[in-house]
Amino acid sequence: MKFYRVLFLLPVLMVLTAAGPATPSGTRNAECVVDVWSNLDFRQGLYVGHPTYAYDDVKVAICREMGPQAHEMLGIAPEALTGYVTFEPTPGNDPQNSTTLGDGFSGPQRSRLTLSIALDEKGQPLAREFLDKMIALLPGVIDQLQRQDLVREIQKAKTETGILRGMGMNARTAGDISALIHDLDQQTLQMELDVAALSAERDVLAKTVAQINAEAAQKAQDDPVAAELEKIVSLKQSMLASLVALQKVGNASPGELSNAESGAAEAHVQLLERREAVERSAGGDELGDLQKQLVQAEVNLAQDMARRNAIAKESIALNQALDLQTGRMGDTTPPLELQQQLDAIPKAVVRVVSEE
Repeated sequence: MKFYRVLFLLPVLMVLTAAGPATPSGTRNAECVVDVWSNLDFRQGLYVGHPTYAYDDVKVAICREMGPQAHEMLGIAPEALTGYVTFEPTPGNDPQNSTTLGDGFSGPQRSRLTLSIALDEKGQPLAREFLDKMIALLPGVIDQLQRQDLVREIQKAKTETGILRGMGMNARTAGDISALIHDLDQQTLQMELDVAALSAERDVLAKTVAQINAEAAQKAQDDPVAAELEKIVSLKQSMLASLVALQKVGNASPGELSNAESGAAEAHVQLLERREAVERSAGGDELGDLQKQLVQAEVNLAQDMARRNAIAKESIALNQALDLQTGRMGDTTPPLELQQQLDAIPKAVVRVVSEE
């Protein structure tokens, strides 16, 4: 909803209603078409993201105000009143600006709406009288909602200013922030290239190291000395198993069993040492250098990815700041002036067009 720098001079209140009859009307249904001049746009909600239209909020507010009288006059529970009342735009009458003051500023918007009440047998037949009271109360309810709407605008502006101040961007123009975003985009592009290059280098080094290790392992498997050592290990393991069986029936001493266990263990160690020596000689110094390069590539890649993520977060924050700054620039009324205009909002005007 827009609030303008131009202050509108309108009557404080204009409500034309028919004089109430001296005797009860005996009505259970009543309807009244009214023209409303206000700063509320009845084609949308009171604020962005609001799930209902402005006229729904006016209906809820006026039913809340009339709740006690609904109980006294109609015998209806206050919280049930909304179920009997309808408030909606009159078909075929779109909101219009009633006054044009030049320089792009317009007066309060006119909307034609229909307010009606339909009672069942539970309510007292005083629909006409009750509707008259609602019409009389309508301007004040709309005025209150207009003020609430402006307060939300002020709070929104203050919140956005606080966010920008927290980012250190409250003194920056939209152009400054856009330039910073452009610089970050360039840095992001370079970081993406660096990360891609380091990833490729890491993958090549890892593949080469794996290939050399596989070749060395195969050479260790094909080594004739290792093959003979495997035979010795197998023989000593068989001898150990036999002595264990003999010792269970008392035909082998503990000393013989201990010597067999030591011999089997020593043979296994010799086999492992031989295989390790063959694998080491197969890769040589080249393997050691490649492994060091691989570790360094992993470190560099992790560092660049961390920097890239930090730049991405900063870019998101700057884009948010740009959105906020652009939104503030789009609002031609500064927060301080909005506050000053709070008490200068033109009073809502309601005029009865027809009633049944």
